[in-house]
Amino acid sequence: MKVFLALVKVRFLGMTMSDGLLWMILSGVLFPFILLFFVSNLVPNISSQARVLGGAIIASVVLNSIYLFGQAFAAQRARGEYEVYATLPINKLVFISATLGTSLSVNIISAFLLLLIAILVFGFKIEFTLWLIPILILGSFSVAGIGLLVGILSRGPGEAAVITGILVYVLSYATPIFYPIYNLPPFLQYVVWALPTTHVSGLITASLNGAPLSMLSVAILALWAAALLGFTAYKLDWRLRQ
Repeated sequence: MKVFLALVKVRFLGMTMSDGLLWMILSGVLFPFILLFFVSNLVPNISSQARVLGGAIIASVVLNSIYLFGQAFAAQRARGEYEVYATLPINKLVFISATLGTSLSVNIISAFLLLLIAILVFGFKIEFTLWLIPILILGSFSVAGIGLLVGILSRGPGEAAVITGILVYVLSYATPIFYPIYNLPPFLQYVVWALPTTHVSGLITASLNGAPLSMLSVAILALWAAALLGFTAYKLDWRLRQ
């Protein structure tokens, strides 16, 4: 536990000094805020406010997680910041868990800022339940695992930037986070149904509506998180491959 807490502190300091923690939080709020602004003005009487707000929160989670672990991890490794870890007896699972913990903190802050903005600025009427917190934890772990995997497997910051740019757009717009899954063509429904963002969106929307949660979606997200955690620990290399 001491090693875990120490790594969390190091990661926070690293984000604050080299990556700009404040800018990460602002970017995770500004982009979804613009989406809420345009949707609220184009469609003044939004019938499904929980889905729109849930989609904005997922877009924030995707943006924070994919950037933080895709581009930032690759850039830090290219600068040689992780060379020291190769000489220390640090368990890779502990390191990855601490890294995911820092992303989770950023995502929760961004999500609650968006909730306040939606309620106070746009007048959204939603039902807040405590289920939103464990959903954000599970969803952040599954999505952040994808970003971390990109940062680990990419050969440098440039390659990571291209891959993360594609993933941010695909996971933000090509998956049903702002609209129901049945709006997609049947063959695409089967594809996006397997993606974590689809299930995070459904769970957040249900939570904000005060509706029952899908235990199948919870199980799928847990499977994504566990699989990515194990695979990234297996593939993690402190040094940049040439």
